[in-house]
Amino acid sequence: GGLAALLAAAFLAGGVTTPLYALFLAHTNDFLDAEDMAAASGGLVFTFGLGAISGPLAAGWAMETLGPPGFWLVLGTTFAAIALHALYRMTRRDAAPASETESYLGVLPTTSAVAVEAAGAWAAEQAEAERADDARS
Repeated sequence: GGLAALLAAAFLAGGVTTPLYALFLAHTNDFLDAEDMAAASGGLVFTFGLGAISGPLAAGWAMETLGPPGFWLVLGTTFAAIALHALYRMTRRDAAPASETESYLGVLPTTSAVAVEAAGAWAAEQAEAERADDARS
């Protein structure tokens, strides 16, 4: 029972944590001009780096002080802080209009530059076709 619960909790925590960077980056980019996106990405990388340094230190201290549950306390506190910040930001700024956002383009990191360019052009054509269809209806 205990091992299964631990594995389930670890699976859930990993599933929640893994997409956070991509979600934060996508949300940030929704509010930026193209020329500002690289700087914002750098800021997010720096912020995640700080978390990569401070997270293990905080978890280690909590586990030393509280035992193994200290890890989950730090993780839960971190998730709660992110959620509270998101809720706070939602009261300060409206969501970006869908017309001002771009379609998602999933590209593997091993994809060649030519394929990325072709996929981007295809996505732009699809988005333009969707806008034209919406304008007609």
